Amino acid sequence: MNPKKHLIFIVFPSVLMTAVVLPSLFAAAEEATDFEVVPCEVGAYVIDTDPAGLNVRSGPGLDYPVIAVLPTYATPPEDVTVDLVIRGSVGEWMYISDPAYDGSEGEEFWKITGWVYGPMLGTYAVDYGTTGAVVPVYGGPSTGSAVLTRLVSDTEVVIVGCRGEWVKVRVNDVEGWLAPGSHCGSSKTNCC
Repeated sequence: MNPKKHLIFIVFPSVLMTAVVLPSLFAAAEEATDFEVVPCEVGAYVIDTDPAGLNVRSGPGLDYPVIAVLPTYATPPEDVTVDLVIRGSVGEWMYISDPAYDGSEGEEFWKITGWVYGPMLGTYAVDYGTTGAVVPVYGGPSTGSAVLTRLVSDTEVVIVGCRGEWVKVRVNDVEGWLAPGSHCGSSKTNCC
């Protein structure tokens, strides 16, 4: 048996959720604790390099138990990629669902939801119009916000938050927002 698959089947609980359940999950989480979940829907991929994998927790913080472990690119045989969807955020913690693993033995999809630390996830700043184009990074989740910097299309950035279809990113010493349609959360394609 493939060691990655063995690990996955041991630690991944069988959790089935749909987008319809998410709002009530957020409401229940907010009643039980003092955190507010910011809803969003953006693609991302695992950039964590820990060969032990990326912990998925039951809540947004280190005090919550680990409920699953996602493989990382550093997981042998070092050709693993995991794409997923971010459904909400609390600070730099992202509520994720539907990770898809792509490795040497093909692609697998899991029904997993939970919380991961955002800076362990990445996306690309993209401009679908022109080769060599630049992508604006805004000071807030609005095109009316100041442009903090501009990135060459296909620059990889670290995720630190989200709101709706906007994604908050960190690149070098700058934190700002990529507009809907200017980020690609797929590790395997350029989203065109």
